[in-house]
Amino acid sequence: ANFVDESRLGESGWKARDYGSPYVQRDVVMGGGLDSLMKEYVKGLDWVLRYYYAGCPSWGWYFPFHYAPFASDLAHFVNKQTLPTTPKGAHIDDTLSADFELGKPFSPLEQLMAVLPAASAHALPPKCRNLMLSKDSPIADFYTDDVDVDPNGKAMPWLHVVLLPFVDENRLVQAVRSLPADDVDVSFQTTHDSAMIFAPRNHSLSANRLTAVVQEDPNALVLAG
Repeated sequence: ANFVDESRLGESGWKARDYGSPYVQRDVVMGGGLDSLMKEYVKGLDWVLRYYYAGCPSWGWYFPFHYAPFASDLAHFVNKQTLPTTPKGAHIDDTLSADFELGKPFSPLEQLMAVLPAASAHALPPKCRNLMLSKDSPIADFYTDDVDVDPNGKAMPWLHVVLLPFVDENRLVQAVRSLPADDVDVSFQTTHDSAMIFAPRNHSLSANRLTAVVQEDPNALVLAG
């Protein structure tokens, strides 16, 4: 009821008001500036297209901002980067597309550690819960409850921008892999030619519900009740 739209998109001066928001300003500065915002957004478009047409181009790349640029600014940036020096007939990817480093994907456990909040720590093995919940954890800052939420011109809270900290891949992997192997539940281990599904015997994923699948291909699933 007390919401006030500070951006007022579409009204005179809307772009300056939006970029002038303290939240947006901080985000842009921390990410390296407006040119970096534009470049990384174009890189993100490139990543998505490559992902769907050729496979994952990089497991470690992420968009290092919480906000997207305006389309008009993005168009101006692309034209500025390509038109003056681009040979006739060349494509945008000749000048703007970055070389992606393929890297390696997270393990299932590392992926969960990267996306789950501390409130879901119970879904992880005990020692991994400590990485989320302990103040002495080397990655405790990934799971802070002190997070700003930007209304960003929207009255409804589910449309607000939650300014979560970005996860440092190297720190996360180092923290998880520093745990003794016996402390990491085997239910998170996978191989290239099989997958493990762990469920209570009375759960809908229990073995009796998946018997037909197992009979078709004995190597497709390894089940534990």
